[in-house]
Amino acid sequence: MSHENENIYRILFESVNDPMVLLKNGRFIDCNAATLKLLAYPTKSYFLNQRPSDISPEFQADGQSSEEKAEEMIAIAVQTGFHCFEWNHKHYNGLIVPVEVMLTPVMMDNELILYAVWRDLTERIKAYEELRRSEIKLRTLYDSTSDAVMLLNEQGLFDCNKAALAMFGCANQKNFCSLHLADLSPAQQPCGKNSTELANRYIMIAMAKGSYRFEWMHKRVDTDQSFPAEILLCAMEIDGSPVIQGVIRDITKRKQSENALKESEFRWKFAIEGSGDGVWDWNIQTNEAKYSKRWKEMLGYTEDGILPTNDQWLTRIHPDDLLIVAEKMQAYLGGKTEIYVVEYRLRCKDNSYKWILGRGMIVSYDVDAKPLRMIGTHTDITERKQMEEQVRQLAFYDPLTKLANRLLLRDRLTQAISAGKRSHCHIAVMFIDLDNFKSLNDTHGHVIGDLLLIEVASRLKNCVREHDTVARFGGDEFVVMLNELDVDKAKSILQTTIVAEKIRHILSKPYRLIISHHGQSDITVEHDCTASIGVALINHEGNQDDIMEWADAAMYEAKEAGRNSIRFYN
Repeated sequence: MSHENENIYRILFESVNDPMVLLKNGRFIDCNAATLKLLAYPTKSYFLNQRPSDISPEFQADGQSSEEKAEEMIAIAVQTGFHCFEWNHKHYNGLIVPVEVMLTPVMMDNELILYAVWRDLTERIKAYEELRRSEIKLRTLYDSTSDAVMLLNEQGLFDCNKAALAMFGCANQKNFCSLHLADLSPAQQPCGKNSTELANRYIMIAMAKGSYRFEWMHKRVDTDQSFPAEILLCAMEIDGSPVIQGVIRDITKRKQSENALKESEFRWKFAIEGSGDGVWDWNIQTNEAKYSKRWKEMLGYTEDGILPTNDQWLTRIHPDDLLIVAEKMQAYLGGKTEIYVVEYRLRCKDNSYKWILGRGMIVSYDVDAKPLRMIGTHTDITERKQMEEQVRQLAFYDPLTKLANRLLLRDRLTQAISAGKRSHCHIAVMFIDLDNFKSLNDTHGHVIGDLLLIEVASRLKNCVREHDTVARFGGDEFVVMLNELDVDKAKSILQTTIVAEKIRHILSKPYRLIISHHGQSDITVEHDCTASIGVALINHEGNQDDIMEWADAAMYEAKEAGRNSIRFYN
């Protein structure tokens, strides 16, 4: 090799981002700068002339000794001409670094040289573990609910929780998912309509409205025994495909209680009290009300702690729920709805709030058919509501920054486009990429990097209105969507520019990131981080994918213009 070619080889060798090493007679004879950086060796002199087993733990992940496995991998590479495998190396300070090794034998000056390229697998393994933990957590929540949950796509049933298997008498998930919807219901519903046709109709309503709640007769597949259920259908997307989630609650006991009420008020109250629900009895004409012992206990009161008036209930309703409770009650009393069912929050004695499922029915009328008396129940559904909120947070929000994730962003963007078609107001979508975030991660690690992302999220939320959307798109990329801008394009451009400039300015301010350690001194890192912002301004044109591509393209124009700048998509 000529001196000039050797210089070119050395420049290329040192400039490659992936670690590269040369082995001769089982020892390292050369390495590039990326190798020293990966394993934190101060200079090449500390690294060279070692064997692979010298910079590895005593045993690899499969239990084989590092020395034996190194010899085996080298032999395979020499025999086949190339070998790729995973390996655990040892950091200069003792930490384990997982890598992917691509080993190639070459002949140089009639000597066998092994050329190895390493690829750091730390982030890939970490991402896999985080995904696995998230899936386990979500599955645990999924299986821990007492309500049956099933997922349905165009091909049919494809997933369910443990409660569904127990409710429908199935041995395992495979057997359940092989069933047709018709297998889970009698041929006809109590209303006399065909179950399959009615189910398809309700699914279409749920897809159109987003969700739909109704009562249904199901049957067990092992005994053919029918049972009444309350079903909530929710339309969603999984991996871009439409999916219907059904949450099914066996309401056999509730129905039995309602039937018992028709036969005997005393027996009905006894059954409800035994099931753990509270009972209320309201004289509509006098506004007097009686509350059962369980009703009072649910809110933390003793038998004498609640006065016998309807106001005792009304004044405890959460202010945000007053309107919906009043609307449901008036619709039922006015004959517009056949049932009174409503979910809302009630204030307890300690000023905390519990979620309540309220049901009621009129039991007597006067000669003019005006309601005189109404009896109903209260069911504590606080635990169910908390679990639903946990599932919603996992599904729609980024766990690190608490911002909206891609799924929620797509939903809100769809709503904004639809609203824009009606109002002709403009919408602005900003694609924001942090300019020098990677250097912070490489230098100080992901804990500090996460702190910066959290701070960026906080700054972004302070720059927009409450009804605008701030989302984390992934990594160090964020999206801001401004709704209901001016109808006039020039004015909406000005509005967007003001907000974008505010964001650019506030994100460029220095960051002071602090890690607190119990019993040790805090670690403080100061970092400067600017942002490149791409903006797509639309009225009602384009779909979600088009808009995101336009904003992304504008962001790259901002990058190419020197970063820390704003560009509109033309």
